[in-house]
Amino acid sequence: RDLQVKVARIFDELGYQTEIECNVDLANGAKVEVDVFAVKGDNALAQKVIVERKHWESDIPRAIVQSLKMEVLEAGANFGFIIAKQGFQPGAYEGVNMTNVKLFTFEELQENISSQWMSTMFNPLREMRNHLIDYNRNFELGTPERAYFEKCQISKELKELAWEIEYHLRMSLAIWEDYVPKDIYAKIHMAYVPDGFKHISITDTRSFAKELRLLFNEAFEKIKKFENLFGQTFLELSQNDQERFLRS
Repeated sequence: RDLQVKVARIFDELGYQTEIECNVDLANGAKVEVDVFAVKGDNALAQKVIVERKHWESDIPRAIVQSLKMEVLEAGANFGFIIAKQGFQPGAYEGVNMTNVKLFTFEELQENISSQWMSTMFNPLREMRNHLIDYNRNFELGTPERAYFEKCQISKELKELAWEIEYHLRMSLAIWEDYVPKDIYAKIHMAYVPDGFKHISITDTRSFAKELRLLFNEAFEKIKKFENLFGQTFLELSQNDQERFLRS
């Protein structure tokens, strides 16, 4: 059952809608219960995947593979996967040659879909990072953006918030540069001080992506807070101070 849930979660994270222990309609009018049914899209080009997990202590024989091949064909699925705890007999591998049925252990499944999974997990983070890099130009000394940003710090609260923004930007971008190009399956330990001293212990890619997203979102929230506070503070200035700021 644990293996079933883990496989379904992987397909969820790849953008599929998944169901566990799902009854699937077959072309011959019958139904068959499959361990995991994953669908991506809702049109004629939708991708359908049937997954059977076999938590057996022995290798899976060819007969099991033949059964799944028929289910995949009758269900109109694009692929069928059998995920085994141990492995497969030689005849099982021969039975899937030139077919859309794939045989994996759970470790082999992760290895084979890792690049697609990593893209799905990290492409949105890469877009967030690019936006933060654009904003980080406000902190490059000698640039018009930096000069303007410093002029916007027209209160003690805005000055403190500006320091927090710079800290969160530099920290989150540095973590990306340090860890994303490398083997991020390795265990990671980090410490940071946004509102007190904290330790982050990251043991797998999934939790690393989650923590990185939290850090990026925290930086965006600080930026939004600064913009809102600046607007409120500016309106509270006298008309002469407002005009002086705009002239500068």
